[in-house]
Amino acid sequence: MKLATGQGFEPRLLGPEPSVLPLDDPVPIKLLDPSAYSPFTSSSLILSFTKNLGSEIMIVTIKSYLMSSNNKPPVARKQRYRVLDFIRGSAVIFMIVCHVITLLYRGPSPVLDFGVYWGATASFTLFLLVFSTIYGIKLANNQIIPARELKRAGGFILAYFLLSFWVILFYPTFFGYPDINPLVGILTFQYIPEFIEFIPTFGFYIILIVALRRLITTVLRDNYYWFAFTIAVFFMANALFGLDWQFRLLNIIKAQLVGFNDWHTFGVLAYFPTFGLGLWWGYHWQSIKTAQLARRLGLFALVLLITLTYTGLSTWGRWPPTLSYQLYGIATFLLLIGLYDYIRKINALDVIVRHIGKHALIFYLMHIILLMPMFYLLNQPISDAFSIVAILVLLFVGIFVFTKLKNRG
Repeated sequence: MKLATGQGFEPRLLGPEPSVLPLDDPVPIKLLDPSAYSPFTSSSLILSFTKNLGSEIMIVTIKSYLMSSNNKPPVARKQRYRVLDFIRGSAVIFMIVCHVITLLYRGPSPVLDFGVYWGATASFTLFLLVFSTIYGIKLANNQIIPARELKRAGGFILAYFLLSFWVILFYPTFFGYPDINPLVGILTFQYIPEFIEFIPTFGFYIILIVALRRLITTVLRDNYYWFAFTIAVFFMANALFGLDWQFRLLNIIKAQLVGFNDWHTFGVLAYFPTFGLGLWWGYHWQSIKTAQLARRLGLFALVLLITLTYTGLSTWGRWPPTLSYQLYGIATFLLLIGLYDYIRKINALDVIVRHIGKHALIFYLMHIILLMPMFYLLNQPISDAFSIVAILVLLFVGIFVFTKLKNRG
């Protein structure tokens, strides 16, 4: 069911679950009193949306359905809020640039080296912040449906298994126990291939949210308690990382919770400052002055990062992630939200990056599927920086065109 559109509006669907959320709530919603309607599932409820367009007021009406089981008014579904699409698209770009250069290039280019550094530093935290912001909104609107979410978590883990099998066909480098069959190792999280190692972490976060949603929601209501809780979990994760857990099974669990040795795993508890900020941001999205607060917090995160780095209190470290490492992505996320009203004035950039963000999964899957055999067939690294840039452009353009044709189909 589509929402009527007009100036300043994008098509929206109705249903029980939001997808990607807007920079600010662009339209105050007025729900007509549900008690005025017959409590049948087929009875319609009119939602009136108003937006002040200077001297004009535009009214948009949509139909939905009032469920007789709980008499609760419907909520909007698939509301694509541009800023999160833009941030997700930026993360996809950083990640693909990092992967292509890491796999295919060996040469003296500071620019390309920075592309690897920034992709390795910012991509995952940006993905996680967008992901947890969406789940914060779901928690705020009581829209966590356990069966659906657990199915989604299983999808992440299954995708990890399938992509792992694909990657090791062409790039058998891994982190884990070397004394085990790779296929068994992948299925038991003892063999961690590169370039796809972050995928199961999102599944584990969903399981955590489903299991602890009532506790998380309760603590999220108090800002001080929530941020104290996230920092406490982070320090606990660091303490657990330093302990020797002795047994292989415990170390496999440890790797997914807080990290283990130099394994490329994204510990659920180790990234709790990032995850916690995203949940808080989404949960309070409608009650804060989003852009203004984002600018202030983004500058604070940047100053804190510089202070921690130059004082040596926290340095760049990825396995496990240090606070400074996470602050790179946190500061970027907040500043992109705070400055997005200015960024989107560069229309071509905004449209392209948001399109990539809307089709992030396709871009990720296709670049992995194409890049691995390309690495295998080349058989040796490329030393010409221009050739790497050309490969990047062709890869992005090819997937971009594919998604456009897929949409038209």
